[in-house]
Amino acid sequence: MASTSSRGSKALKVYYGSGELEKLKSFERVVIQPAYYCDSEINSLKASGVMPLAYLSLGEDPKEYIDIDKPYRRKRMNVDWETHYVYVNSPEWQNKIQAQVRDYIARGFQGFLLDSLDVVDLFPDDRPGMLKLIKFIRQDLDKHYRNKFRRVNNSYLIANRGFALLPEMTSLIDATIFEGFSTRWTQDGQNEVMSHADLQWSAAKARELELHNIDRYALDYCHSYNEIKEEEKLERFAIERAQYYGLTPLVSNRALTDI
Repeated sequence: MASTSSRGSKALKVYYGSGELEKLKSFERVVIQPAYYCDSEINSLKASGVMPLAYLSLGEDPKEYIDIDKPYRRKRMNVDWETHYVYVNSPEWQNKIQAQVRDYIARGFQGFLLDSLDVVDLFPDDRPGMLKLIKFIRQDLDKHYRNKFRRVNNSYLIANRGFALLPEMTSLIDATIFEGFSTRWTQDGQNEVMSHADLQWSAAKARELELHNIDRYALDYCHSYNEIKEEEKLERFAIERAQYYGLTPLVSNRALTDI
């Protein structure tokens, strides 16, 4: 399933921009922001044989233009993305996510990319609530898309990292994305190869993922304001390293608007 080019893998595309519907139709599965696409566009993707997947954050709540206190929000924020960490175990948050899941499935989405799972590293007490949400999402997808007679499931559930949720999570998902497998952002907005210690850590995690029967992707950011050759060199390193560890490479810019 691995590709020799960041643009060559057609198994999955993570795209957070708007439009580009015709280009997205060249992929098997696409992760998109639900707010950017109307129902007719989602149906158009499906009619072209593309499985549309919705982005869904399970551990952080976006900051709003008029920000108000909500019972599930923590005081602490993720300053990089201006999002609020949440109390994942809270009934209010559980109900909000469940309602979103039902709405997205009703709109035609056949799966999800589950993001911000790593909040359980910061707040270990939220682990049960996170697994509860993932289990609900799996069951709701199966209810709508699993054909027990033909033994096929026309849905797809991806976890972005969330290593602290293993091994229980792997029975609930179809794939994992290892975001930041080989590269990292710099303070000036560029990207570079991770430190030797971080590369060793990600390699060890990749070996752990081999033990689980799920699809495995690596998502790296290789945008650079330096010479084009340097950007290509960084991209080639990320692709080849992902392939070496058995992960399908995905490469994009930080905003995930490259296609």
